[in-house]
Amino acid sequence: MTCCNVLYRRSGDANARQSHDKTRIKKFGPFLAGERVNSASIEHGRLLSKDKETAPTQVLGLRLYTNRGRSLIARALHSELGEKGIVVRDGVTYENVSVLHTDVPFNSGSIKGFFGRSDDSSDGKIYRLGIIWGRLPEITADEAEAQFTDTGDTADSEDLAVLQTTRSKTLQEMEQKLIAAQKVRGF
Repeated sequence: MTCCNVLYRRSGDANARQSHDKTRIKKFGPFLAGERVNSASIEHGRLLSKDKETAPTQVLGLRLYTNRGRSLIARALHSELGEKGIVVRDGVTYENVSVLHTDVPFNSGSIKGFFGRSDDSSDGKIYRLGIIWGRLPEITADEAEAQFTDTGDTADSEDLAVLQTTRSKTLQEMEQKLIAAQKVRGF
């Protein structure tokens, strides 16, 4: 596999169908020589509803991990953990939330694709998701070295912006505490 793209749409938001600004494409790659996706985690839960019989379990998030320590996380930007399996994702409350972890079933394997179940509506909900694993061809040391030197680092600018905003707020809070402590001590 050379690259993996995951489309994320806020499926619980009624405006998600009308507004593409809530849709994100997560890119994972290019992969280094010998790098492969060797494990995945699929988060699933049920929309909090009074009628538990009509609210099916749906996929809420996906994480893919490589043998080189990199990972892709495709889920809601804003998450709040509650008690007893309650989670709020982008303002939508889910219950019975859990994570299924799976590893590649053989040594030289990697993810080849997905299979699952959804409905034909435009809300983008996925109700079942499975992973298709396959073997990768072995490469020589010379091929690995050539691919390693030709590959640059990639970063998701949206995730970096969120991290910088969070870091800036935390830094400002720490600076305010320091100033307040200095005033108390008479500095």
